[in-house]
Amino acid sequence: MQIEVTDVKFRKIFETEPLKAVCSITINDSIAVHDIKLVRAKSKTIVVMPAKRRGNGEFVDIIHPINSSSRRVIEQAVINEYHRVCENKILSQEI
Repeated sequence: MQIEVTDVKFRKIFETEPLKAVCSITINDSIAVHDIKLVRAKSKTIVVMPAKRRGNGEFVDIIHPINSSSRRVIEQAVINEYHRVCENKILSQEI
């Protein structure tokens, strides 16, 4: 079964680095995943899946793709929507 990201909603967009945004996605119009972060790391932007901190301070993913093709689908959808939202924000400020 192929996954499709059917919706991306940004809850917060930051002007600072490294954290650029926090969003929620919907997969196949059926599953919502919250607290996905978009982070600027060195020369690229990465998508960080939701995680929780254990008692020992270590972070562990709450949810994550189990194969590279699913990860690419999620990353591309989030990054594309981020660029679209940022472009629209700039365009709306120019008017």
